[in-house]
Amino acid sequence: MVKRQTLNKNDYLETILLTILQNCSIIHLLKPGMEEAKILEEHQSNCFINQDKNEIFAYQNESSLLQAILEIGERDKHYSIEMELFEKPVAYFLHLGKLQEMLEVIKDFNGWSWNISKDEPSGQETKICYLNLVDLVGIETMIKMENEPKCIEFLFQKLSQLYGETLAKEFFTCFLQNVLRIYARKKESYCKRLQEEEKKWEKELKEIQNKPECLEKLTKEKIKINSRIGEIDLTLNNNERLKKSYTETNKELPMEKKHFSVSTYAESLEEERKQLLEKRVEINQLFEPEKFIAKREWIQERESFFREMDLKNFQEEKCLEKLQLIFWKLYRIKIQKTEEKKEIVNQIFELRYYFIQAKERKLFENQKEEQDKIKQEILKKAIQMKVCNSISKSEKQNEKILPVLFDSKIVNLEKMEISIEEEETATKIEIYDEKVLENTVTIEKIGWNEKNKKRRKIFD
Repeated sequence: MVKRQTLNKNDYLETILLTILQNCSIIHLLKPGMEEAKILEEHQSNCFINQDKNEIFAYQNESSLLQAILEIGERDKHYSIEMELFEKPVAYFLHLGKLQEMLEVIKDFNGWSWNISKDEPSGQETKICYLNLVDLVGIETMIKMENEPKCIEFLFQKLSQLYGETLAKEFFTCFLQNVLRIYARKKESYCKRLQEEEKKWEKELKEIQNKPECLEKLTKEKIKINSRIGEIDLTLNNNERLKKSYTETNKELPMEKKHFSVSTYAESLEEERKQLLEKRVEINQLFEPEKFIAKREWIQERESFFREMDLKNFQEEKCLEKLQLIFWKLYRIKIQKTEEKKEIVNQIFELRYYFIQAKERKLFENQKEEQDKIKQEILKKAIQMKVCNSISKSEKQNEKILPVLFDSKIVNLEKMEISIEEEETATKIEIYDEKVLENTVTIEKIGWNEKNKKRRKIFD
């Protein structure tokens, strides 16, 4: 398989067939110009789903039809996200990422060759972010996450378990910033909300950084809380006062918010009193130096989170590059922890797939040095574990030769063979898919002395 972190063929086909059987009543395959095709033109899309009748309208091509089937299968899926501000962006990202992942089978690969299609707006950012997550936690975790009551917390805990809490937090923070940015670009109203959040945390940070004024403000707030708690206690302990307060309060409230009875009004006062007591405890804690510093750092984190998103500029590539540099730190740990030969092979396939995706999209071209380090690290381990053959006795020559496998589009890399020939100004490497010449590449001159052009297998 070209890609290792994905559904196997049987599970993939079963998903498609079950979706058609359970969710599709009629499928309309249309040609441009047909009367029925106007619905696609109106929605400026290659496919459309009539949700009420479970009908699919799609142009007569595999990609459009598959997209419609996958979309109708995903429409009722709900991700449980515990933070309201993140709910829609994270759900949108997970739905879109999974859809792109499953569409790859037709859009990017036809069984014999690679042909990576141009992404829709925000598509490449979603693609890389989702690919990062799948490569770090694995496809099984992504499937399990769909049924978790708190999917964000579940993913963070999994990352912490695999890579340590510090690096997991660094990656997940940047990952969430990219996810929110993707959604903000799509929804202007959400972008404005994020900008309001940024202003709010900027204001709170400014206030808490001036400690004397902050503590003075907290003292005044505490006095107000004590006063209000006293009023509530007097009201609850005097029936006549309670009834009078109930009547006066209800007069001021709209019909839908009026209290049903004196007892329900009393319950609301009890709840208010409880919340005020909790707020007073929180204020009291802030007069302790350690708690004050912890609160200031907590606000600093939130202010930084929204400020670093740079919502005014939307420099997509810059934000992705930051995420990618953190991703390499985590992936290096993944390589170092690997002990099974099969896992090293899978990681080589994963990285080859990733590098080709990034190259086709012209992403991270200034991160070549970091990428080369990852390639060398995994190849060195593959040789040590006897997964890959050492083509040369010279470690430096191996470092120049073996990375060509990451640029090859051979479906099954384990069948890859190479022949090497030293030319006047460079070293030529011919890459074979078994007996078929797939590609020829040239690298800087490495001083290859063998005259025999025999083909050598890279994988043991």
